[in-house]
Amino acid sequence: LAVPIPGGDNEPAFQGPTTFHLIQISSFANSTWAQNQGSGWLGDLQIHGWDSESGTAIFLKPWSKGNLSDEEVTELVEIFRVYLIGFLRVVQDHVSEFQLTCECRPL
Repeated sequence: LAVPIPGGDNEPAFQGPTTFHLIQISSFANSTWAQNQGSGWLGDLQIHGWDSESGTAIFLKPWSKGNLSDEEVTELVEIFRVYLIGFLRVVQDHVSEFQLTCECRPL
């Protein structure tokens, strides 16, 4: 992204590529309960979130849908929802292979 500053020397305010990252955090309380959290980042700015209750994307900025139509956004959200359900299922199916334990203590 480049933003010219009015009245400046027309050098871009930001230089270099801006990256988009998706972050997924999955929490497993036991073999039957799990929750997903997700966020989308444009550089250092969070522009998307994930509502695990409804299984849908949250657009945190008015422009964060880009030029995608409502139908395209719905299709992408469905792809992520199916992926997250499948991911949770695979992990829960193989949890015994991980042999992880947690000793949680109050701070």
